[in-house]
This record gives sequence, C-alpha cells and structure tokens, in this order.
Amino acid sequence: MSIDFQKLLSNSFPILQTCSYFNTPSSGLISKKVLEFRREYNEGIHHDYTKIDYLEDEKINVLRDKIQLYFYAKTAEVALLANFSTGMNLIVEALPENSKILLLEGDYPSVNYPFTHRKFELCYAEINEHLEQNILQKVEAFKPDFIALSLVQFISGILIDFNFLKELKTKYPNIHIIGDATQYLGTEDFNFDESAFSVIGSSGYKWFNAGTGNAFFMLKPDFIEGLKPKSLGSNSLISKPDGPERKIGFLEPGHFDMHSLKSLEVALDFHYSDIGIHRIEKQIKSISALAKKQFSSRNLLSSDVQNRKIHSCIFNINGDELILERLLQQKIICAKRGDGIRVGFQYFNNQADLANLLNCLDQ
Repeated sequence: MSIDFQKLLSNSFPILQTCSYFNTPSSGLISKKVLEFRREYNEGIHHDYTKIDYLEDEKINVLRDKIQLYFYAKTAEVALLANFSTGMNLIVEALPENSKILLLEGDYPSVNYPFTHRKFELCYAEINEHLEQNILQKVEAFKPDFIALSLVQFISGILIDFNFLKELKTKYPNIHIIGDATQYLGTEDFNFDESAFSVIGSSGYKWFNAGTGNAFFMLKPDFIEGLKPKSLGSNSLISKPDGPERKIGFLEPGHFDMHSLKSLEVALDFHYSDIGIHRIEKQIKSISALAKKQFSSRNLLSSDVQNRKIHSCIFNINGDELILERLLQQKIICAKRGDGIRVGFQYFNNQADLANLLNCLDQ
C-alpha cells in the first residue's frame, strides 16, 4: 500500500491507531466521511427547512443509479431498505406457495427462517468442503424452484463458487438463485448482470462501513415477473396517492430513511471511487491468503476450510473464551462464533495487524 493510501486510512478510521480491528463480519467501522455527512445532514434539517428532503424520490434515485453502476446491474431493479432481513421476508412472502426451496443447513438465520416459517417444501444441502457437489446432488434429486444461500458463510467464511452457480444455472435455467451478499459485497469486484443470481441483497453496515439502517436488493426482471407481492404502501406507487404500482414497490412500502440511505451513498462513493474496488480486492485477497497460510500452519482451521481452493476473507479459528478474552485485552477486536473465534480481514488490515494477532495466539 502506498503512503497516500495509508494516510487516507489513518484519517478515515482513527480508531485503527488504538486497535487491530478484525470484527467487520459483525459490524464495520464508520469512516470519518460518513460520520461528517451524518452530522451535517442532521444539523442541516434541524436549522434550515430547505434542507428537508421534499424531493426524496429524485434524490434516492441517485443512489439507485450508483448501485447499478458499482455492481454492473444495468438490467436490474434496485430496492432500498433499512436492512437485509426485512427485504428477504418481503421477497419470500411474494414467492408462489408450495414452491420447492433448497437451503443450506446452518446458513444465516435471516436466509433460512423466512422459508421455514412459510408453506414451502424444503430441502437442505450440507455446508462442508464439498459444498458445491452437495448442492448439485440435492438439485438433481429434489429439483427445486428456488435456491437461497449466503455467498459467504457467516461462521466459517466458506465462499460459494460463482462459476459452479453459473454452470448450474445453465443446466437448470428455470431455477432462481437468491443470495445474501452482506458478508461478500464490497470485498471484491462483482458483476450482478452476468452472475447466476436472480436476487442479491446486502446490508451496508459491514463491508461498506456505511453504518446501520441501510440495505439494498438487486432483482432481475424475469424474477420479478413471477412474484405475487402481498406488501404495499403509499411509497409503492409511481404517483401518490393512487397511481399504479412500481415493480419493486412491495419492497419499499413506506418513506425512505434518507439519513441512513444517503449515508450508504457516501460510503459506497468512498469505497468504490475514493479508494477503488480493485485496490480493495487486491489488499483483502493478499492479506487473507497470508492469513490462511499462517492459520493452516498452526492447525487453527477446520478441514472443511483448509481443503477448499477458494475462500473468503472471514476465518473461524480454533479458540475458546479464554483466548478470546486475551485477544480483546490486547485490543485485537474479534468475536466468538460457533466453536471458534471469527476474524475478518478488511482493506484496512495489514501484515502488522496479522502479526499482532498471531503473536497473541502463539502465547
């Protein structure tokens, strides 16, 4: 990383001068740029009535356009919400009843629960080193209408093979794949239009460092055509109060939280324009590859992770509550998940952070 990049990170995240932060999978830091925007926004509408968002539709479309730009989603409809879980429930509620759904056993609750609490025929594939083969076997036997999964598993960090999903979609073109990308988007360049996914959703408070209260979904046209939405509100209409419904209006029934959603816009601009996703991807992949090598040499990873050729920037390393407490005492910020300790490598993590973590683990 260049000196300018280091200076940018230092100015943007001053907390990094006091700790090694590996807890982005739980909650990302908020950049100085986002913090300043939020302060100015609140002070503006408090002191000046002209700053109130009377033209929220026009202003919110700027964010839609940027999402389409940054994620190559020109043919997609973009929905803006407060969080991923709400959007997932509204989408699942709009699916045809008695559909056949393939899920992953032990996937993130906000992916699986919306299906398990409704009238669907469910089947599960196991999450292990043979994840893709497990999915293929279930697809061939169960013949699902929909597959719903996390792109990155929140406990283990296992990353689904996108090429496998493309091949699967080619072989079974009528299957729609719904993805939770909250633990993935922002870590590397991603082209939604060319992907196998019919739907991608993500909250912004993790890898985008956008703070809470914002999320977005990208939906392909052929997926929307098969939905039967049951949610509706004034904001769902093209023209209020009695105009026709917007295609994705069922995901946006009420007023937008402009404070949180425009925070997402500021964060995305910082991520994709100020820093650049290719620089971010290079740094994350470099430090994650080094981390996996070091963790493997210490037998800190499960065989499911160690034996896979591809992986994300999230790792679950062997360690109990006592080790976690030691890490936290030394200002190495991470979290207990499953049977181990979860660490995630963001673009601001470097080799010094990794060395700090390894030295503490070796004690």
